[in-house]
Amino acid sequence: MQIKDLQTKNSIKILDSFLMLPSSLDKLLKAYKIDIFKGVIPYRFISKDTLFYQGTKPEFKYYDIAQEEYDLIPSNN
Repeated sequence: MQIKDLQTKNSIKILDSFLMLPSSLDKLLKAYKIDIFKGVIPYRFISKDTLFYQGTKPEFKYYDIAQEEYDLIPSNN
């Protein structure tokens, strides 16, 4: 995809890495044996009131992951 500014004639080209590596970031990290944990975000927990939340990990119901994966997240994360 290319985005052009008609006034300045400048443009940027956006490349999608998914076309070259069609997999999730988590699967790619594991496949290439990278020792970085992608992390999991509790999207259902996020709201304007909890945007800057600091504290223990939110309950399992806020995550879209298996219980086993949830158990691996440190409680003070």
